[in-house]
Amino acid sequence: MGLYGPRNTCIQVCDAGYALSCFVSDMSTGYSGNLGYPLPKSWAFDQYAGDEFGLKTDPDYTDIDKVAVSGSYHGEEEVKPYDPFDPYENEKLAEAIKLAVYITAKFETNYQNDIKEAYSCVTGNFDGQGISFGIIQYNFGQETLQPILNEMIEHAPEVMSQIFGTDYETLKNKLSSSKSDLIAWGNSISTSGKSSLISPWKEYFEELGQNSLCQSIQKKNLETYWRRAIDPICKNYNLKTCRGYVMAFDIAVKDWALGDTAYNQIQSQITESTTERDILNLMAQYGSASSRARHEAIARGTGTVNEEPINLDADYGLNDTPFR
Repeated sequence: MGLYGPRNTCIQVCDAGYALSCFVSDMSTGYSGNLGYPLPKSWAFDQYAGDEFGLKTDPDYTDIDKVAVSGSYHGEEEVKPYDPFDPYENEKLAEAIKLAVYITAKFETNYQNDIKEAYSCVTGNFDGQGISFGIIQYNFGQETLQPILNEMIEHAPEVMSQIFGTDYETLKNKLSSSKSDLIAWGNSISTSGKSSLISPWKEYFEELGQNSLCQSIQKKNLETYWRRAIDPICKNYNLKTCRGYVMAFDIAVKDWALGDTAYNQIQSQITESTTERDILNLMAQYGSASSRARHEAIARGTGTVNEEPINLDADYGLNDTPFR
């Protein structure tokens, strides 16, 4: 980050590793941050004096600072323009992404009190995906669960062995098989109603979801979805609000996309007076049948999802604040 300040401030910030070099405001000798402190070792510029030309009442009055240069800073070859679609630059977008994850995780896992519960949620083959696991229900059918399990095996084999015990080798062998075989295996260890897994597999996955590395991998793998929500969904539908982003993210997770036909039909209904809320209500009608209730709840702020009433505006803070 850029740093301009008195000597003591520059020393402490640079020593802490928050800045590599600094611009020292050395002119003001009366600063308590300058008195008694040496020039920072990492100084790049030192503003040490100033000259005045003319009287301050004159229209041509000029005040010029004298700045020493250490030669340690060589400038920049290019300056990256601000990108409103980059959450690392746009704090409002980062907040919208965080809220979108909380809401979609609620829809996917129905966690009750703490989102940490969602990381351990595991379901059986009720939807033909074999096994679904974690914060957005990564699964075998969409081939999103295999990378998480394989990364855990690669980076934390001892943890996986401890969690899965004598079934660890079974898990590793199954992960080397085809998608269809994995789905069939998931079906074979699902409960009779397919809503969960039989013991001890249910307990294995629940314990895995509480592991900090597994949670980090799940978070990392959300990037595919939050980026898709931005481009193409938010860009295609010109969504600019937090509510719009939450809708885009949930579509990316649940349906991946609305499709060209839906896009064309929605665009044909947009006029100059159409608001973003109007567009969101239209989008809610064109997703999959299983996603309609949750998308309507996002568009309207309230609804019934998973047979439970939910108030996203009041209870989760969903809002229409622009993120760009």
